[in-house]
Amino acid sequence: MIRIKIISTLLLMGAGQLAYSQQVAIQIFKPDTSTSIRAIAVPNDSTVWFGGSKGKYGFTIDNDNSWTVIQKGNDLRNAEFRSIAALPSGAVFMTNIGSPGYILQLSDDGFNWQQRYKNEAKDQFFDALVFVSDEVGYALGDPLSGCIQLLKTNDAGKNWNPINCNDLPALDSGEAFFASSNTSMDALGKHIWIATGGPKARVVYSGDNGASWKLFKTPIQQGSKMTGIFSLDMYNEKIGVVAGGDYDNKAETKNTIAFTKDGGRTWKVKANQLPFVSCVQFIPGSKGKKLLAACLPGVYYSNNAGLTWLKISDESFYTLRITPSGKIAWFAGAKGLIGKMNLTDIGANN
Repeated sequence: MIRIKIISTLLLMGAGQLAYSQQVAIQIFKPDTSTSIRAIAVPNDSTVWFGGSKGKYGFTIDNDNSWTVIQKGNDLRNAEFRSIAALPSGAVFMTNIGSPGYILQLSDDGFNWQQRYKNEAKDQFFDALVFVSDEVGYALGDPLSGCIQLLKTNDAGKNWNPINCNDLPALDSGEAFFASSNTSMDALGKHIWIATGGPKARVVYSGDNGASWKLFKTPIQQGSKMTGIFSLDMYNEKIGVVAGGDYDNKAETKNTIAFTKDGGRTWKVKANQLPFVSCVQFIPGSKGKKLLAACLPGVYYSNNAGLTWLKISDESFYTLRITPSGKIAWFAGAKGLIGKMNLTDIGANN
């Protein structure tokens, strides 16, 4: 365990890019430059949890005055924790990519953990973790033996059970999910949305807690191994966004982001597109109009539901999350990079 007092730096972006009188500042933290971070969770304005590579995870619980970084031992020393969930109850869960695949519940302020699930299948690969309440959550993994791996808990993460393969739709050969930002799945109430990539970029949807499913087409780039939807976010049961593109051709801006107004049944692109999108998120309380996108490279902001985008940083981040209050955006990326943006600086929470 390493406890670090961080001296942060600021990245200032010219206000001329935004037509605002203020500059946009991203406060930068590097609690551990040896780990790559693709999973963050922000349960409130003063707390951030992150999962990284090399068996490392960490947190701040004091409004970023100090950060704690912990490395797991034994067979988790080289684990990549790409999914994390921090619940209002205070519970924190993590999953890793690769085999064996674990679902871990952290305890004792993050210093200890309990193994809640383990799968040693050769092709085991967790992609996303999401909770709809303190009791109900889902863990998504790449298909095993031709079946989507979707686990569900109804008892606050103590037990995880697979949704029956016969109830899940069949994907095309090579169609799977991306673990780039822990946003290939979202869930609200009884609704679940899962984003696919590869030969097809589709949305797998259930409106009845996983009892039945439908497949919906999207216009996002698709057709090769590293194309498809890398991020999905639902503002509510009707309004949502999917984003991604071609990881091997990140400059390509054709069909990288699309929106739905009918719960995912249909998706439409808009005239202004982005470079490859690793993560996209709606800003809470914005009526689905305001979004942030972490692209490779650049951070972009829209205040009109994606009609236009403003580049507010040249920095590359893999993932982002916005606090429930809508006041602060947190970003994370390679070499332990963590960024913090006050959304009042761009008028995003007005």
